[in-house]
Amino acid sequence: MNKNESALTGRRLAIIAYTGTAAFAPLRLLRRRYRHCLVLVQVPPYWIAVDSVIGRISYAVLDLQGVGEYLIALHGLGYRCQLARTRPVTVRRWRLMPLTCVEVVKRTLGMDDLGVWTPYQLFQRIKRTN
Repeated sequence: MNKNESALTGRRLAIIAYTGTAAFAPLRLLRRRYRHCLVLVQVPPYWIAVDSVIGRISYAVLDLQGVGEYLIALHGLGYRCQLARTRPVTVRRWRLMPLTCVEVVKRTLGMDDLGVWTPYQLFQRIKRTN
C-alpha cells in the first residue's frame, strides 16, 4: 500500500500507550498497568497525540523527533506501548457511550466494539486483531 492509498483508505499507523497511574480514585479498581490509555496517530510527516483525561481532551502535534522524545518520556513514566492501524471510517448506528479514554482511542482507531470498556480489554482486542 503506497502513501496515497493509505490516505484514501484511512489506514494509518497508531501507537496506543497504557499506564497504571490513575488520578481518579475509581480507576484504581482496574487492572494494574491498564488504568488509562492514550493514542498517537501518524499523519505524515507528523504524529498527533490524543489524550483524554477527566474534563478535557488534549492534543499535541509532533514531528518525528518530537514523537521519539514523547515515547521516551512515556516509557520513563511507566507506559506500555502497542502498535495498531486505524480502520476506515464507516457509518454505524448511533450510540450513546461515556466519553472515556478507551472510547476516545476506539473512535480514533475507527473501532466499533461495544464489548471494549477498559484499557485492558482494548489492549487484548488490538492484540487479537493486529
